[in-house]
Amino acid sequence: MSTLSELLPAGGGGAWTLVSTTSVSSASTIDITSLTAYKRYKIVFDITASSSHYMKWTMKLNGSWRTTYYKFYTDRWISADGSAAVLTSSNSSWGLAGMNYYNEISNAAPIIYEFTLETPTISTYQNISWQGISGVQGFGGLVSKMRGIGTNSSYSGVLQGFRIAPSTGTYSGVFHIYGLTATEI
Repeated sequence: MSTLSELLPAGGGGAWTLVSTTSVSSASTIDITSLTAYKRYKIVFDITASSSHYMKWTMKLNGSWRTTYYKFYTDRWISADGSAAVLTSSNSSWGLAGMNYYNEISNAAPIIYEFTLETPTISTYQNISWQGISGVQGFGGLVSKMRGIGTNSSYSGVLQGFRIAPSTGTYSGVFHIYGLTATEI
């Protein structure tokens, strides 16, 4: 497990401020904590996986990593034939952000994703959005673009942490975390 914690605001201008850049190696989970300094966070990463997998996410609310009541909508497009699919869920134990409907994300190509944590410092139902590209397992050389939204429909509160994990294997690569202050929204 890798933890990106105690994120302190970095100096600089512009709408988004680079808060942290962290490398991970062979991490089975990546926890992002201390999400209190900014009104909104963006997590951008370029990683590789040790095996083909589904990308999962979960939230820490009210002091606990919540493992029930995730609702999400993910759609994907595959490069070769332009085919598209939609996956929706309610009351799942994880949110699924990286998936190719019936096919897993391949470990043969980089995984480039962006998550936006919409209102982490407000005590409310937390919303997350994402988009990314990755290889498609079982379809050599194809690329898949995915995007989606999700929430935990049972627990509200300040977002105390965000966890990304592969369904199998580990991640290695670089994570950049950006913050947006309340005055910039």
